[in-house]
Amino acid sequence: MKELATKVEKLSVEVMTLIGHRLTSLTLIPTTYINGIPSIELLSLQYTPQVYTAVTGHQDNANPRDHGQLRPVLDHKPVANAKSLNISTEKNKVSYKMSPSIGVLKDDIKLSQFEGIKSQNVTKSTPEVLENALIEVVDYSVDGGILTIQYKH
Repeated sequence: MKELATKVEKLSVEVMTLIGHRLTSLTLIPTTYINGIPSIELLSLQYTPQVYTAVTGHQDNANPRDHGQLRPVLDHKPVANAKSLNISTEKNKVSYKMSPSIGVLKDDIKLSQFEGIKSQNVTKSTPEVLENALIEVVDYSVDGGILTIQYKH
């Protein structure tokens, strides 16, 4: 049986070299599900720049020494006209099952850009249209018929 499996694998490799290194399809290997929909996670942080300001007229009746002149109470407020900023890690990974699973090498795949579609569950007759977001590929690998992409958003 082991010899037969070896012969089949050898013949499959020969067929793939004759046909070429053509990737025909990718199937997502989901890492999470959102409402039953296979998904991938984007680990990122969104924040708006803020500044700290001293609060005037603060009263602390419980212990007035805690917030005296040496320790003013601080609060934060957004910087005027500041836009939200995004920070994304380059450690995000997504994996795909390749078809065919043999014969396709990393050099056969060129990933200049990768597009993610923002999806939503439709609860009304005319859902709003969401923009697609480009995902920047940091690195990718092919191993055992699995394409693993490392990316940032």
